[in-house]
Amino acid sequence: MLGKLIHDYKLEAMLGEGGMATVYSARNIHTDHEIAIKVMDHKLARSESAMIRFQNEATLGMGLKHPNIAKVYKSGELEGHPCILMEKIDGVMLSQFLEQNGKLSISLKLQLFQQMLSAIGYAHSMKVVHRDLKPSNIMVDTKSTTIYILDFGVARLDVAEGAGLTKTGMQIGSIPYMSPEQIAGIKNIDYRTDIYSLGLLLYEVLTGQPVYDSR
Repeated sequence: MLGKLIHDYKLEAMLGEGGMATVYSARNIHTDHEIAIKVMDHKLARSESAMIRFQNEATLGMGLKHPNIAKVYKSGELEGHPCILMEKIDGVMLSQFLEQNGKLSISLKLQLFQQMLSAIGYAHSMKVVHRDLKPSNIMVDTKSTTIYILDFGVARLDVAEGAGLTKTGMQIGSIPYMSPEQIAGIKNIDYRTDIYSLGLLLYEVLTGQPVYDSR
């Protein structure tokens, strides 16, 4: 897939791979602007619920404009694979940043957390609940120590705004950072589930260790 073109962007290198998609770096052939392109796994494209979640990530992402939320530019299709064109963050995951910088000052740690609060507070003001806040969905620009929240793939509009994809009994999120109501599979969770996850992240930022060890 490397070298392919989409919306005047040429895929250059694979940045990462997950269960739902592969992320590539890409460069505009006219302006040299570099972005990231998230390409959905072709097998998951056969799943209606997976397709809806992927499209949901693009739609919600394009509507969120905040300095601590990675920009989503547009959605598209590459050789039949749904994809999302987004801002490329030059940095590391929060867990890696904390591990590599074990002696950060308390003031810097609180500054990092304040950026998370600002981003999620803004998302909530836009009626968007992230539902999967965890270190791997938070990037840190190592030069500026700017936080970027990623992956609104399982986000949803607040229940007051309409029904979501989750059915009662279905778990959405990552267990070590999930609220009790998420673990219980309660359907109509709201912004408070993100607040719970933020509390776990605050502990991890301050101590360098997660509250719950998933190993």
